[in-house]
Amino acid sequence: MAKEINAGYEIVKRSRTADGYIVLGYNPNAPDPYVTWKYRNDYGYYHGHYFANEDRAVRDFKKRVREEKTYAR
Repeated sequence: MAKEINAGYEIVKRSRTADGYIVLGYNPNAPDPYVTWKYRNDYGYYHGHYFANEDRAVRDFKKRVREEKTYAR
């Protein structure tokens, strides 16, 4: 499977939501090397949250997934 890249960030994790995905990206050369985005096929990547710390990015990823699944009910 080919690497998925957005804005220089490799998508390293994704979780399905009601209307798309929440993704976690990594770019070791960026000032903030971690990002979480929402993603929809018809819209692309949007609402990025950027982090210098992997732990904070992973926590944000999990939080966003929980929030999306709660809103989808």
